Amino acid sequence: MAIYADYTNVPDVCSVRSCRYYYPLIAYGMDAIYCHWGSDKTIALDTLNYLDIDRFDGNDNSLGYGTVFERDEERAAYYDTEHTGCLRGGQDLPMLLKTWDTERISMKPMNQAHLYSTVLTLRKNLTVQSA
Repeated sequence: MAIYADYTNVPDVCSVRSCRYYYPLIAYGMDAIYCHWGSDKTIALDTLNYLDIDRFDGNDNSLGYGTVFERDEERAAYYDTEHTGCLRGGQDLPMLLKTWDTERISMKPMNQAHLYSTVLTLRKNLTVQSA
């Protein structure tokens, strides 16, 4: 699992793999945007639905495919399909996030990034509004 503190400094990440139930739990605990490519249809999907976390799914057109997710054709020549899902960081990801609800997600980047594995989680700040 990869955890990036600065969403404006996320590189291209390949291969992005499917959701397992424990990854959304980590993302939820970090108040993060969870990025994955599909999920199993049992406990992982149930966990995603129950937590209702902000997420991008490369296997779902309404949640990211064709925007920041794509298949890496170069990898497709050598690897099975499940190893070709890529998230295009760079400028694509910050531009997509700016279309989101800016009252919920702060556009201020944090200072450092940490890479742990191949599923991507982007940490976010929430804007607190006083009543």
